[in-house]
Amino acid sequence: MGKTLSSIFCDFDSSEVCQLYFYSSVPETSVCKDFFRISDYDLVKGKLFGKIGQVVDCEIDTTNKLYETEQIQKVYSSFNRNRQWVSLVRTFAWDIARWNSPVLDKWIRTMNPDCIFFASGDTVFSYKIVWTISQKYNLPIISYVCDEFYYGYQAEGLFGHMYRYILRKWMRKIFVASHQFAVICDSLGQLYQKEFKTEYYVLNTGNEIQTTKICAVDQTDCISYLGNIGLNRWKSLVQIGRILDEHNQIYSKNYKLNIYSGEKDPKIIAAFKETKSIQFMGRISPQECIDRIKSSIAVVHTESFDISDIERVKYSMSTKIADSLASGTCLFAYGSPELASIQYLAENNCAVVATSFAELKAKIYDLLENEKIRKDCINKALNLAIMNHDSKKNSRAFKDNIKKNVVDKDESITS
Repeated sequence: MGKTLSSIFCDFDSSEVCQLYFYSSVPETSVCKDFFRISDYDLVKGKLFGKIGQVVDCEIDTTNKLYETEQIQKVYSSFNRNRQWVSLVRTFAWDIARWNSPVLDKWIRTMNPDCIFFASGDTVFSYKIVWTISQKYNLPIISYVCDEFYYGYQAEGLFGHMYRYILRKWMRKIFVASHQFAVICDSLGQLYQKEFKTEYYVLNTGNEIQTTKICAVDQTDCISYLGNIGLNRWKSLVQIGRILDEHNQIYSKNYKLNIYSGEKDPKIIAAFKETKSIQFMGRISPQECIDRIKSSIAVVHTESFDISDIERVKYSMSTKIADSLASGTCLFAYGSPELASIQYLAENNCAVVATSFAELKAKIYDLLENEKIRKDCINKALNLAIMNHDSKKNSRAFKDNIKKNVVDKDESITS
């Protein structure tokens, strides 16, 4: 979320934002300078009943580390092994934890916020904390929904269904009380407005790449995928790789699908190795990501076609899409037409889009063999990036929205 939040608040002054967060990492953004952290590791270290949480006063970490120490990484790894029952235990632990401390109270009163921007997710305790703070300090809530869990949370077994029931209960409580939804796409906003009777604001993802021309990559033979390959996205990448293998054999070409990801699952890595055209490159830095995008003939956005995965990401909009549209490199998208991200790209004709395995081969051949198609897609993508995904413009408009439709509106109601 660091990259996403940095984009949303990039036009805010650092004195206008402060952040309460729940992960055992150190800040990786310079947009905000005032941080307070309460984490699961605090619960473990404090043995639940000690006062937890602290003001984070440190240099910004530019190394993009996910965990502060290796010991903390081991704790989180154990959390993630059995998510269904661990989520219930985690919720109970936060219920009895003494997170609502005088130190936090002092920090909030010093910061004196006008509202809460809540990046909602699938952790019950975060909803409870937001509710407590909102009620205690009379703060209006903007619920940011960029990942759909109310309908899309996947429950397995008894513990999973118990946790989903509790999660939905608290999501409903917060969402009904919210003054506004900030949503990743219009279709998600319409869904939530209908369910919770709350107005919404479409907050398009911003881009970090500033480009106004088509990249000169005619001589490259590389297609790139960058980011998370979970939720069975890797299966779609293997399908793309197999089509490339066939194309290379027929036309004596050497196209490669380079995958940049921190994935460690040996099963997935082995599947990649069985596909000649796929090269698994591991994790790279944000700047290297930009370089790889610009030096590729195309960059890939893909999702799984499994029914459960479609439901999980139906209204998601990958942050990579905004960067890809602005990059000057052709975007290739492969996913179900039910997905908001695929619909968005197809409707705007800004990517080569395949919506089924049946048409994947023809679309890849178009991508590789038809330069005019690539250039047309790139030109439309650049125009769309300027119109919808300019980070500064979007951040400025969102700040005006907060003042007009949340803060000022709330003051008029309470007065």
